[in-house]
Amino acid sequence: MEELKLKNKTAIVTGGTRGIGKAIAIKFACEGANVYIIGRDKQAGEKVVYDAQGQISFIQADVSKPDEVKNLIDQTAQQTGRLDILVNNAGVQHEQTIEHTSPEDWDKVMDINVKSVFLCSKYAIPHMRDQGGGKIINTASIDGYWAEPNLGAYCTSKGGVMSLTKSIAIDFAQDGILCNCICPGYIETEMTASYIKTQSDPEQARNQLANRHPVQRIGKPEDIAEAAFWLATQESNFVTGQSITVDGGLTLGNIDYK
Repeated sequence: MEELKLKNKTAIVTGGTRGIGKAIAIKFACEGANVYIIGRDKQAGEKVVYDAQGQISFIQADVSKPDEVKNLIDQTAQQTGRLDILVNNAGVQHEQTIEHTSPEDWDKVMDINVKSVFLCSKYAIPHMRDQGGGKIINTASIDGYWAEPNLGAYCTSKGGVMSLTKSIAIDFAQDGILCNCICPGYIETEMTASYIKTQSDPEQARNQLANRHPVQRIGKPEDIAEAAFWLATQESNFVTGQSITVDGGLTLGNIDYK
């Protein structure tokens, strides 16, 4: 029987109660990790824990709040004795041009999408340094590379995640801490569904979107989980500061393949 590649590792996954974060948490748990998912929705978190039959734990917290982040990081490290993997996956999307984006909505996007990466990484790094290293994996987006209509705040936030990933990587590589980000394309999540619903003809928009991918489909959360799993294992130990695009070829060109 093949040995589990994350056996006895401790992992934190923010935004782990649904979508990409949930898929990553399940993948890590199946590979032997002690997984802690973080989220604000207690009911959703407890459902993941129940479905995972004890392989995943839930901590209710707002990852944009410094005190709550420090407590959850310290609590996890104290309970397990280490912190090997941090997945900064929590994110929100706001579908409006910046003209119609309120300062409050702008701050909300930046707090959850960027500030949370800063806070979680800030408080995780000392634990990782003390144990000789660790892996930080951030969820960015293809919207960090290009812009899409009505997503000014979101695109800005994901570009920030990509830049912050590079800064963390260069500052802490000497401590054995590797930091990379994944840039998903369109994935079957609540966020993507919400975006499609804003279009004048959602069904047509969804079909057109799928046809823009060379692989002829929108991605699944499990597609991103596999990339995160590789970054969490020792096979990626010479990779840091990179933005890894997982988008079914979407960013190769704006072409309708059907």
